[in-house]
Amino acid sequence: MTSQSLVTTFSRARAYPYRVRADAEISRCGVRLRGGLGLNDRRLAEGEEPALGSHLLTPRLGFAHHGIYVGCGRVVHYGALAHGLHRGPVEEVSLACFTHGHTLWIRPGAARFGCEEVIRRARSRIGENSYRLLSNNCEHFCEWCLRGEHRSEQVERALVLPRRFAHGISAAAVALLAVSAVSSLWS
Repeated sequence: MTSQSLVTTFSRARAYPYRVRADAEISRCGVRLRGGLGLNDRRLAEGEEPALGSHLLTPRLGFAHHGIYVGCGRVVHYGALAHGLHRGPVEEVSLACFTHGHTLWIRPGAARFGCEEVIRRARSRIGENSYRLLSNNCEHFCEWCLRGEHRSEQVERALVLPRRFAHGISAAAVALLAVSAVSSLWS
């Protein structure tokens, strides 16, 4: 099958069923936090087919699971942590399997590669079983497929909190030392 016929075949509008249930949304300080979803992410209507090579997300408790849409209701994703706390390989699955009953979202953004190349890159890693939560997860996989970058915004955001906490403790320790030094001068 040629590249052009591949695009023509898979770009026809089709509705691929996947079951949807409500996602847990946490309301805090007037800001809605949706586990791992970004402000520009858009929820797909039930049965709406994403464009070929789209970056798909499905929220879980505290994080979002990522995959690449490859057409005909199929998604390539890193199977680890998709349905529990087990490691799994990169695999091609149905939308229903990918969403696992959660809503389906799409992350807009300029891809470095065209849809055919994104799909080729995603499928080239099928069977890879080197999942690492902080350095090679499903979001790293999608960013590599779309832009050739190996990064995860979720990991970057998660690592900011411990840094802020450590910085806060350092600042508190310095303040305590300063207070102690000043009070010893007055004694």
